[in-house]
Amino acid sequence: MTIVVFLAIIVVNLFLAYSKNNSRVILWLSVFGMALLMCGYRRPFYGDLDNYQYMYDGIMEATIGLKFIFSLAKGIGISFWYTHYILLIIMLLAVVFLIRKCSLNWHFPIACFSAYYIIISSDQIKNHTAFIFLIFALYALYTEHKKIALLLIIGAMSIHYSFIVYLLLLLSCDDKKKYTTKIIICICFLLTFLEIIGIGDILLYAVSKMGGVIERYLGIYALTKLQSYTQNRTRFGYLLLFGFQIINYYLLNLTYKWLPENNRGGRIKKFNSFVINVNLVGFMVFPLFVYNQQWYRLIRELLLVNYCAYGNCYYLLPRNSNKRACVLLCVIISILIWFIGDLIVKTEMSGVLIPFFINNQFLN
Repeated sequence: MTIVVFLAIIVVNLFLAYSKNNSRVILWLSVFGMALLMCGYRRPFYGDLDNYQYMYDGIMEATIGLKFIFSLAKGIGISFWYTHYILLIIMLLAVVFLIRKCSLNWHFPIACFSAYYIIISSDQIKNHTAFIFLIFALYALYTEHKKIALLLIIGAMSIHYSFIVYLLLLLSCDDKKKYTTKIIICICFLLTFLEIIGIGDILLYAVSKMGGVIERYLGIYALTKLQSYTQNRTRFGYLLLFGFQIINYYLLNLTYKWLPENNRGGRIKKFNSFVINVNLVGFMVFPLFVYNQQWYRLIRELLLVNYCAYGNCYYLLPRNSNKRACVLLCVIISILIWFIGDLIVKTEMSGVLIPFFINNQFLN
């Protein structure tokens, strides 16, 4: 039943995207289906949800923001599992909010989002809770409310400390600071090269020098996590992450170039151009990829706005045009690369992918 629901969401939404129709009924049925898939997911062995339950019970240390949310939930008598369900549903509602605000056709990004992201994020409470704040921060940036965006990014940081990187969005999305952004990207490329050949170690040096400050203001949990993400180098795993980012950026530029030159296309170009600027952050974090593959989530969390941008191009192109077929094919290949690279190559299939389909508490 899990596979049936999963495939039905993708196929029905892709059909509506092809036919250029928006259906509120299908949209909310898709959200309901994704909620069942994500909320029902369990690993048949010790996993992340067990850790989060220990954080909820106060046995394990949690980030400042997550500790506050869990304390609030316990204070009003909400159990761990219902807290988990509520946060997932809020995340899905935030996804719908962004899609309806920024996408001409809702169903293209829904199909893309449900094909990969919901699998990898189902039991990542810290991640998808911070993602809620990031979604609204991105919309605030798009509508040029930078102060609100800053506060929302700080909120995301309080839940998942790695989201501090998204402060760079305030720079990359400012057209007046394009030159500064290019300089930072060039510096990051240089640092990446130095780290790869083994003569940089700048990140390790910075963490060792700032360890006391990090522990004092964010706690031992933040310091321990940061050390675990920077002490070891990936062998060649960073090449996969570089590939993810390059594919994203190439597709965004291709779909931007193919937007029709008309009034509607001109208006949507503003959003697609904004998404390209958002993805510049991915190049700024290249040095982090050399140390730990977990940093890839910093570009993974931007996939939703990318899907909206791809979908806008797909919607505006003539229905049976070669370019439209090419956009769909390229996006499907991109999702497959993310799916295979993350859920099969980077992660053991028995760890996430197989349990997602065979161990759902609501559908199996």
